[in-house]
Amino acid sequence: MADEYTRIYREQMNRQSRIARHEYEITRLQDNHALRQRVEAIESRELPRPIGAVIGGLLALPGLRGLWIMSSSGPTGSAYDISGQGRTLSPGGMGAISYGIDGLIPYAALDGAVYLGRADEAALDITGDLTLGGLFRFNNAAIAAEVLLAKWDASTNNRSYILFRDTAANDGHIIFRISADGSTVAEANSSITGAQNTWYFIIGRFTAGAEMKIWINGIAATNTVGIPASIYASNAALRLGATSAATPSWWFSGQAGLIFLCAFALPDRVIGTMFRDLRTLIAI
Repeated sequence: MADEYTRIYREQMNRQSRIARHEYEITRLQDNHALRQRVEAIESRELPRPIGAVIGGLLALPGLRGLWIMSSSGPTGSAYDISGQGRTLSPGGMGAISYGIDGLIPYAALDGAVYLGRADEAALDITGDLTLGGLFRFNNAAIAAEVLLAKWDASTNNRSYILFRDTAANDGHIIFRISADGSTVAEANSSITGAQNTWYFIIGRFTAGAEMKIWINGIAATNTVGIPASIYASNAALRLGATSAATPSWWFSGQAGLIFLCAFALPDRVIGTMFRDLRTLIAI
C-alpha cells in the first residue's frame, strides 16, 4: 500500500512539474512575442535622417546630371548645381525669385513669372533611361498648366521630357511626358490633383522601350503601352518653372527643392527610400 501511495504521489508531482514547465514555456513565448512587437514598433518608426545624409544619398545616385538643392544660390538668383558638374540654373522672365527653408528643406520660390534655366548641352540630351524630380509646392489650385521641370518647346517641336501639372479642365493631374521625335508624346499620368500649399515629392521615370512611371508622395502610376525606345535629343533649354520656348508659358508659382536629373532608371526601392527619408524632414 505504501508503494502505491508513493507511485501516485510521484505521478502527481510529475504532472505538476509538466504543467509548470508548460506554463513557463507559454510565458516565455509570450514575453518573446511582446519583445518582438516592441522591436518591430521601434524599427518601423520613421526617425528623421540628418539632412546631410539625405543629400549625400542624392549625390550617390547613378547617372546624376545635376542636383539643385536650393541652399546654394548666387547674388542674381542663380541656383548652383552641387553635383560638381557646374550646371548652374539662371533666372529668366520678369518675375522674382527668392530662397527659403521649410522644415529642414531649402527651396527656391518662384512667383509665376520667373524660371530657372540652362541652355541645351550634350549632358542634358538624355535619350535613354531617365529619372527626374524633386520636391514641389503649388501656391494655387490648378488653373493653367504649370511646368515643374522640362526640356520642352512645343512651339518648335523640340520636346524631350517634362514634369508638369495639367490644367483645371484636365483635373490638375500631375503628369510625366517624353517625346521620341520632338512631336508625338508618351506619358504617365498620376491621376492625382496637385493641391495648393501642399508639398509633393514628384518623380518621373522612363525605362527605354518598357515603361513610364510617376510617383506622387510614394503613390505610383505606370504606363507600359506604346513606350518608345528613346527620347528625342532636342535643342530646348532645361527649365524649372516654365516651358523652354522663346516665349515661355506654363509658368509655375510655388516652391521647389532638392531637384535632380539622372540618366538612369532608378529602381523602385531607391525611389521609395528617397521618399521615406524626405517625408521626415518636411510636412508630407
